[in-house]
Amino acid sequence: MLVLRKFRWRKWTAETLESTKMTRPIDVHQLLKSRSAGPKYMSVEERERVVIEHSNDEVDLGVEYAKKRNVDEVAEDSARESRKKSKPLDFDWDPADNTLEGYQPIVNPVILERIRQQEDQSDGLEAQYLGKSWREKMLVEMDERDWRIMREEFNITSKGKGAVKHPLRNWSETNVIPSDLVRALTEGMGFDEPTAIQRITIPNAISSNKSVPRDILGIASTGSGKTLAFSIPILARLDALPARPVNLKTLDGPLALVLVPTRELAQQISQEINRLLSAWENKKNLNAVSIVGGHSMSDISHTLRNGCDILIATPGRLLDVLDNHLVVLNKIQSLVLDEADRMIDLGFEDQMKSILSHLMADELAARQTMLFTATLSSSVESIAKGYLKNPLHVSVGSRWDSDKPLITQVVRHTGDDDKKLSFLKDDLIKNGLPAIIFINYKETADWLTLRLSDRFNIVTLHGSKSQSQRESAIQKLKSGTANVLIATNVAARGLDIPDVALVVNFQMSKKFDDYIHRIGRTGRAGKTGIAVTYLTGEEDPQLIKQLAKYVKDVDPNNENDFPEECAKHFGIVSETRNRIIY
Repeated sequence: MLVLRKFRWRKWTAETLESTKMTRPIDVHQLLKSRSAGPKYMSVEERERVVIEHSNDEVDLGVEYAKKRNVDEVAEDSARESRKKSKPLDFDWDPADNTLEGYQPIVNPVILERIRQQEDQSDGLEAQYLGKSWREKMLVEMDERDWRIMREEFNITSKGKGAVKHPLRNWSETNVIPSDLVRALTEGMGFDEPTAIQRITIPNAISSNKSVPRDILGIASTGSGKTLAFSIPILARLDALPARPVNLKTLDGPLALVLVPTRELAQQISQEINRLLSAWENKKNLNAVSIVGGHSMSDISHTLRNGCDILIATPGRLLDVLDNHLVVLNKIQSLVLDEADRMIDLGFEDQMKSILSHLMADELAARQTMLFTATLSSSVESIAKGYLKNPLHVSVGSRWDSDKPLITQVVRHTGDDDKKLSFLKDDLIKNGLPAIIFINYKETADWLTLRLSDRFNIVTLHGSKSQSQRESAIQKLKSGTANVLIATNVAARGLDIPDVALVVNFQMSKKFDDYIHRIGRTGRAGKTGIAVTYLTGEEDPQLIKQLAKYVKDVDPNNENDFPEECAKHFGIVSETRNRIIY
């Protein structure tokens, strides 16, 4: 093939002109004649021969052209190639055409380097003035400013008479927690750092001497780590006592009592404490036992046959056990009222007071009481004033903003149940599993199970289920055997399933507090989650107005969605602010 080369001036010879002379064009009559002629059919051999001849002609032309090149031109090309190899990037142009000749940068490199050095010095002075972060300092280097910054970072507030200890920076630094228990927390259970409520509660709930530890009134949401916040002080206190034989455990009863509103929460706390005890490898044979409804008295008697150190119970079932003389509360040194607001909401206030009256009055001075609640209502305050001695009030966030970074709330206007079902299938696929679907009626659970079981592994939880069925459903979801739980409000409070990715309110709750507790099943322990709520348009307008305000106010990542059509349907007028230009 002919090779195109750069255009260059050269001396044209007669031989060169003759070789480049163009032939005369074909006559137009010949073209018309050939066009009107019929097609000529050729065999395969003839077509191949023509192709080869044309190919040879092109090669011959290229060879002939190369032979006729001027010898001086070839020499010139050879010399140019040699120069290129000997001087890389030496462009073949006139030096006068170099536009960078005499270039002067706008900023002198020397001056620029001096400016950078000055900036580095300024950064150093700024760091020297502000000081290191509290995370980079040793404990002895911490000043009041550092502690204030740390409290603000974790949204910790505390108040009360007397000295308040600083929050924990890590598990082991202050030696408040026994070292072997710290190893169980970090190596055995994988808790690298304490949560906010644990940071402020643990150092103030553990006594550094033999005095009675301080009472605690803690305000924190579900999923904030309250279980370890009260379990670690209990275990630290039990660790300082001599080991008890089985007959003494049975005779004196437990040393710690934890009251909770639901059977699920009682069982979860018991499992968590026993898991920590297993990782701790404590030689004192400490144990935790839960007693809840759904088990017969004979089963509970068998569970308590060897006594226990920590008893976790719901108020109603504990009163039944006390009435049947299956346990005594003569030596309670640590008392915990977990989710006290919920126990009051469920009507357990009188039962709580009755249980507290069973505790020996002469042991009150040596007893530590810790009360945890998500909201500080007047009823909770009344109990706190009656049964807590000079408590330290600790708070992590508030009821409304403690879960802000964790849960994205989405509201959908769905219409009838068939459209809801279509939305539900899409949300389950798109937003991940495991998921909890909340409903208001147990009949809806059967309806949904029938329509979802072909694609998902479903378990249900409602009031008609026996205790063994409830425990089995929860265990299947925890183990991964099931990936979708359909539940009524019975599971809205106290249910702790790790890594729940999605909560769906297939039917909006009747009370707004129940909505808060429902969506609190996801986004727990630092994990993120999504809560989707379906509205048909038949819900209570006042309830939906509360929902709209909450979705708007609790939206730290600007990801919440309350559709305009829902707002219009329920008569929700968006608030606008007048802009004042000064």
